[in-house]
Amino acid sequence: MPHAEPHDVVDQCHVSIGVTTLNEARTIGRVLETLVAEARSVGAELIVVAGGTDGTVEIVKGVLEKVESSTLIVEEKPSGKPAALNNLVSSARGEIVVLTDGDVLVSPGSISLLINAFRNPTVGCACARVVGAPGEYNLVEQVCDWTAEIMSAGRRASYSQNGTVDLASGNLLAVRRSLFPVLPLDTMADDGYISAWVRHSGYKIAYVENAIVQTRYARTLTDYLHQKSRTRLGHIQVERTFPDSAPRTAPNEFIEYFRTSRAVESRNYGLGIFAASIMMAGFAWLVAYSSSMVHRSGGRRGWRPIESTKTH
Repeated sequence: MPHAEPHDVVDQCHVSIGVTTLNEARTIGRVLETLVAEARSVGAELIVVAGGTDGTVEIVKGVLEKVESSTLIVEEKPSGKPAALNNLVSSARGEIVVLTDGDVLVSPGSISLLINAFRNPTVGCACARVVGAPGEYNLVEQVCDWTAEIMSAGRRASYSQNGTVDLASGNLLAVRRSLFPVLPLDTMADDGYISAWVRHSGYKIAYVENAIVQTRYARTLTDYLHQKSRTRLGHIQVERTFPDSAPRTAPNEFIEYFRTSRAVESRNYGLGIFAASIMMAGFAWLVAYSSSMVHRSGGRRGWRPIESTKTH
């Protein structure tokens, strides 16, 4: 069972907002502008773990030198997002740590909404709703948008019925620092691992639908398959470690697709997008299972950035 926490923990605790970014010069400036405002509004420290050769570190330095309560951790030899997250959280002073990425945009007020979820002492983690960046979508982006809406509808239903969700989105989540696990350096789904650990520890994951984080979807089929097969490989890794708390498996993903497809609200997608989503997700799972058989330990082999998601 969860350890008792003060009911006014949100009023008493210090909050840390953390960002990991690698070679994201095109997006990190705008991302940090938003997060600086969020940090000031909730009295949080801002921590950025940055690396790369495209000027990302220099942009971060330029922003943070104007922010009093901030820390820049430069990765001279980046060794993956799990290592960056471990480094970030070990440097954080806040009882609540908010984690986000250098290529997504957090809507104003969203971090405050996430933090408020921790007034419930049984909540160990809280996550935001993921939406797509505005614009005209091609077929691949429509599939990604449909999938994001399905996940939102599933989280909404689960949180309403059970007071918790299985999987927190890594685009924007908050976690009690005391509950943050040391992430395996080879994990391909850090949000899946964090979610499984929180649930395994007896805590709930809150879904804060009014907290919004905006992402750019993969635009090409190649980018989609690289992105989605690696996250599904990560969930296969998590299932091996936490067989009773794994947040996502192939069967439960497809069950969710069929069960919640009528609840999609934001766009009126038809049967064609539904069918394309099933086929593309199925192929991504096949690639993930094939990779897990070849590299039994999982590993971050073949990881590469998804370039079409790096613009806003």
